[in-house]
Amino acid sequence: MKKNNNDILYIIPFSLYCFMSLSGGSRLIELGNSIKIILYAIIILLFGIKIVISKLSIREICIYTMIGLVSVYAYIKLETIFFLMNFLAIISLKNVDIRKVVKIDIAIKGIFLITHATLYIIDYFFDYDNIEQFIINDGKRIRHALYFKHPNIVNSMVFWMIMDILYLKQNIKFKHILISSITIGIMYEITKSRTMLILFIIFLFIYYIGKIIKNKSLYYNIINTTRKYIIEFFTILSIAIGVLYKYNMRFITTFLNALTSGRIYYSYAAINDFGINFLCNAKAVNLEKNLLLVDNFYIRCAVLYGLIFVFLIMIMTKLIKKDNKFILDKIMFIILAISLFSEYFGIIIGNAIPLLLLGNMIINRNKKAKNNK
Repeated sequence: MKKNNNDILYIIPFSLYCFMSLSGGSRLIELGNSIKIILYAIIILLFGIKIVISKLSIREICIYTMIGLVSVYAYIKLETIFFLMNFLAIISLKNVDIRKVVKIDIAIKGIFLITHATLYIIDYFFDYDNIEQFIINDGKRIRHALYFKHPNIVNSMVFWMIMDILYLKQNIKFKHILISSITIGIMYEITKSRTMLILFIIFLFIYYIGKIIKNKSLYYNIINTTRKYIIEFFTILSIAIGVLYKYNMRFITTFLNALTSGRIYYSYAAINDFGINFLCNAKAVNLEKNLLLVDNFYIRCAVLYGLIFVFLIMIMTKLIKKDNKFILDKIMFIILAISLFSEYFGIIIGNAIPLLLLGNMIINRNKKAKNNK
């Protein structure tokens, strides 16, 4: 099949997946169950067609079938479809230009953000009573969500869109960093969400260390080693802190819990109530109804989705070659892994691109990386 046809056949279901994911965090878009079923059926069908024409090897078919069955099991057990969507988005990526996919991701996020922000600003000045209920004021800070369901959602969308834009640059220059920094700063003032501000600073530190360090081989080794083991590190760290919380260690119960806005307590409570599970745990499907706001993806896997999904990501990180290719891709995955400690927003490919970049490094490993150095 011609290259352009490959891209188009992938971009259509990918665009629908992004729309479905982002609309789930919107207060302006309410999709009925029937519409959701139809759209997801179309996405699955188109991704399926793309997979069939990709001419997978017998080995690939066997591996993907096993992973696919686990994703289907999660959907049946928990009615959680994003694992299946992520799986299809990754394995149908073969021979697709990832840069075109990233551009589509930017366009869709841009449309969502511009539309929501414009309507919110208009109502703020001309129909304040209509939006007052959506403004979060805890007495210490005022947070705006711009007609999304939570300020963290809009801030995460802006952050990952900026990451997309920086990814497309062959060489990130000072003007790109300046514009990105100003945007992140403005969004912090609007949403008062610290996580993405911290993540952006970490990204700049990692990226520019690579620019100024003379020993490039050491830098590449550090990036590759971090990328390879960072999921294990945060999984163990998350569970360990959650378990140790019950021993009233002041550093954990006071400092870390306050620093993470109470997330450590929720991790402890979720583990205490539902235990640690390798497979899906249907008993924990209503975490939020039990007032357990578990945003840590690693803890959600431990108590709800099953640690098997963490292990699948770990396996993916081991399949990537240890070389100086795809360096920016690897940095973005490292940032994703860090972000999952406090927000699980980014694990959904329809919300953020890094997990797809990880898949691209495996599926299209022999293609020349344009953003690799």
